[in-house]
Amino acid sequence: MQFAGIFVLIVGFASFAASKESVPPAEGCGEDTSTSTPRPPAKKEYGYYRDSKGCLHYILQSGNGHYPAKCFKTCNGKNVTYRGFPRCMQLVKNPFEERQDTRTAQTSYCKVGRCLLRHCILGPYTQRCFVPNNITDEENHDRAE
Repeated sequence: MQFAGIFVLIVGFASFAASKESVPPAEGCGEDTSTSTPRPPAKKEYGYYRDSKGCLHYILQSGNGHYPAKCFKTCNGKNVTYRGFPRCMQLVKNPFEERQDTRTAQTSYCKVGRCLLRHCILGPYTQRCFVPNNITDEENHDRAE
């Protein structure tokens, strides 16, 4: 008797599950919305400084100074190499950083080097630095020139 009851219960459940009529989904649950997730902002490797002549410098900040992240500035669409051997910096990429999209708000580390022609020749030293906000025509940025 128990076997017959269990058999009827299983057959009834299977027929209910296989039925063509489906219960309408709850409001807001059954729609197929294929939206893509927003992409994180691009990772900034340097900030920008636009001087009074309209030249664009690519900079990183360490302590109270701004240093070139690239060994040239862009003036009127042309790349102009810095004279001499100015100090330059490059942001150290940390592959273990959990939230890389928030790099601009965090203090990071930079390799320190010297500009040779248009290349930053990095030395063995690192120091704390960060990507500054973009700056337009502000004084006391002679280290970036």
